[in-house]
Amino acid sequence: MRKPLAAIGIASALTGLLALATPASAAPGDTTSGQPGGAPIVAATCEWVVTWPSAGVYELPTRMDPALKVKNSGDRVGGGYCMEHYNTSELEWYVSVSCSCASDGIGWMRRNALRPA
Repeated sequence: MRKPLAAIGIASALTGLLALATPASAAPGDTTSGQPGGAPIVAATCEWVVTWPSAGVYELPTRMDPALKVKNSGDRVGGGYCMEHYNTSELEWYVSVSCSCASDGIGWMRRNALRPA
């Protein structure tokens, strides 16, 4: 009788530890507690520099629609929004940037195309 109870106790302890661990898929500065695909989260930085030769700015955090505008390597982007969003269908992180061409003034760029300023 003691062995099954001990196994249950160990399993419960491991489950508790796993719940506290940061998932491997979490981004640096991520505050989602391992819940990608939810609402946007606070980004680690608000200012970025484009590292790709060119990168699109999108209305929503997805590439399903054409880019509203294109930023080039070395361009500084950002704004006061400081949000990130993980698109689960694209397996891609997006960050918010100030964009006058977006309907709400917030555009989205793929984080892989950027580095913190």
